[in-house]
Amino acid sequence: TANSKKMSFKNNQDSSGANDVYVTAGKELKIEAINNGQVSFESGIKGDTGGYDIAISGDTSGEVDFSAAVENVNKLSLANAQLKLANEAFLNNASIDITLGTLNIANNSISSMNIANLTSNNGYVHLDVDPLTNTADVLMIDGDIVGDVGLILNVLSIDKSTADILFADAQNDNPSTSGGFSVFRVLGSPYEWTTRYDAGSHQWFLPVPTAKSTSVTSEVMSYVA
Repeated sequence: TANSKKMSFKNNQDSSGANDVYVTAGKELKIEAINNGQVSFESGIKGDTGGYDIAISGDTSGEVDFSAAVENVNKLSLANAQLKLANEAFLNNASIDITLGTLNIANNSISSMNIANLTSNNGYVHLDVDPLTNTADVLMIDGDIVGDVGLILNVLSIDKSTADILFADAQNDNPSTSGGFSVFRVLGSPYEWTTRYDAGSHQWFLPVPTAKSTSVTSEVMSYVA
């Protein structure tokens, strides 16, 4: 538990190579960050090929950073705290369950992240959007989406996009389970952003923003400053 302090794991090594923690199959790795606490894994997390789970908990001020690859995770649950990935590929093909927490993949670079299933109970995803190239970080979801995911958009330019921007693809989403995305907060843009779902392609888009919002503009100014 990181309580009002920073804990950093790095340069650890075992017979499997460089890693900060090694988890045996079927086990759960628990990580907690509270009261502005921060836990950083700089050399990655490895585990048996049978898979294991990671449970991250804390409060809204707590942060967990993955700065290297986290391998063979079956399920990652995130409650209240923020999980920040230095690279979208560092957490690959895991099922992710977010409860009042934030998955932060905004690193000022456009990429994609592979997710097995995505479940949200008032959870958030923070991603990059580049209106100049009409691109964004894309969540490639192999399975189901359950619950509404609030998007925090890190917009890389104050320009306006000229086409709808893809940000999520879920070809195997179960239509009988309610799930989707809505914009919760916008950083770096003076425009109002929304989401659009294309049922035919099973994809979610950010339509071209057309209306300015006074509330969003004020936040943009403080962000730029």
